[in-house]
Amino acid sequence: DGTQLVLNTDTAIDVRFDALARAVVLHAGEIHIGTAQDRATPARPFLVRSSNGIVRALGTHFSVRHGGTLLAPRTLVSVSQGAVEVLPAKAPQAVRLVNAGQQGSFDDLGVSPLAPLAPHAGAWLRGVLIAERMPLGEVLEQVGRYRHGVIRCDPALAAMPVDGIFQLNDTDRILALLQHSLPIRMTRRTRYWISVDAA
Repeated sequence: DGTQLVLNTDTAIDVRFDALARAVVLHAGEIHIGTAQDRATPARPFLVRSSNGIVRALGTHFSVRHGGTLLAPRTLVSVSQGAVEVLPAKAPQAVRLVNAGQQGSFDDLGVSPLAPLAPHAGAWLRGVLIAERMPLGEVLEQVGRYRHGVIRCDPALAAMPVDGIFQLNDTDRILALLQHSLPIRMTRRTRYWISVDAA
């Protein structure tokens, strides 16, 4: 239908277009969507479904990331243009409108308070991770999505703030830069297992 869809690394989706709706099911990872006007009559809504509920596009450019943990998944929505409606799976009455320049997350039961869109929310579309006082644990989690194996971080270090601009196509260089600029030590137990501890 002319809609543009960009998948981040480590992402799994299903596309389900039928006579009633244009739907993308986000199983894992992150997508960015630029919706097109539907030429069908009547026009079909554009929906993104995650395990937490539905995001309904209202003519827009937006990103949806499925995250959290296995036992407590959350879905993050970031809107750069237009607006979306968020409908939590078990509380559709808690529908929330998210406008351009806003972001928020939701689980099955409700939507978090909305916040201004993070300044570099779409940097991954350019292959870049921009960290501004980002916790080390979150940086390593993002880097881990772009490489095979496991990166374990000492919980005592997870809140350490990180600043920098990192090219996501070279994760070994990112890890080397982090070790060089922070009081941490990275131990490679195997090619696919890295432990991050205090230096």
